[in-house]
Amino acid sequence: MAPADDSLYPSTATFEPVYTPTGGVAAPVDDTAAAGLDLKVRSQWSYARMRFFRHRLAVAGLIGLIIIFGAGIFAPLIAPYSYAQIDLYNILHSPTTIGHHYFGTDGIGSDEFSRVIWGIRTSLEVGVFVAVVSTIVGLIIGAVAGYYRGWIDNLLMRVTDLVLTLPALAILLAFSALVGNGSQWTLSIILVAFFWTGIARVVRGMFLSLREKEYVEAAKASGAGDGRLMFRHILPNTLGPIVVNMTLAVGTAILTESALSFLGFGIAPPTPSLGQLVANGQNYPTQWWLTIFPGLVIVLIVLCVNFVGDGLRDALDPQQRRVRA
Repeated sequence: MAPADDSLYPSTATFEPVYTPTGGVAAPVDDTAAAGLDLKVRSQWSYARMRFFRHRLAVAGLIGLIIIFGAGIFAPLIAPYSYAQIDLYNILHSPTTIGHHYFGTDGIGSDEFSRVIWGIRTSLEVGVFVAVVSTIVGLIIGAVAGYYRGWIDNLLMRVTDLVLTLPALAILLAFSALVGNGSQWTLSIILVAFFWTGIARVVRGMFLSLREKEYVEAAKASGAGDGRLMFRHILPNTLGPIVVNMTLAVGTAILTESALSFLGFGIAPPTPSLGQLVANGQNYPTQWWLTIFPGLVIVLIVLCVNFVGDGLRDALDPQQRRVRA
């Protein structure tokens, strides 16, 4: 058999031995870059972003949230009427008057489309505030409990367990009745008191695991303090579950606020909220549009938030290798 011809198998990299003046051999030189083959290093976040945008339901949910929340943010520009405007000449008009009342009017002649848009703005304020503040509170409590362990862990976790054992809806109704129907910020503070427990337990479990890792021990041996170890070395490795839980908390807070407003213990009129609009529609059983439109918006918001949370969970999981369609 004829010897193999090396010219038939061209190499993209050529390594020539270079002899030093002392007689040794220098490290080989890689001419891959010279051949035009540049290696691009991707970060963990770039891979997460790529996996997220390949998750079709997550992208659809993100687009839906941008449209719905964008309408709420720009409510003063999009809503054709004020949410408190009364028109006694157009009471309970169905959504058939094209160009005037897209979602019809309610029992006092207010434009339902405008009230739904302003209700989205109110729900957005409640959802984002509750999600961010409860995540910060739960993060601090969970991090301290998981890092220091011992009696600090026992004390903080017993308080967390106590809050978890309370009947949340009954306590929320009692608090709302005690302080009276108020603004969305009063209701948001009440919700924060119950929403921090879940993220606290998640963060505490991850801190218990990560504090024993080699890189944490190395940082501790190099003289890093507790604050630097917790928030510089351990916390970045817990951001995935934290972001996912915070995203899902937005939908849960909006759903809880809608339920409280529906029961009459939420945001006080005339400030509109989606749950309040659904409750008002119950007074007019034959006027279907007063219940369908705000209820449909609540369903769409919760679905989109869950889709985005599902996509973030897959994208930020370092063990996830399969891209879901």
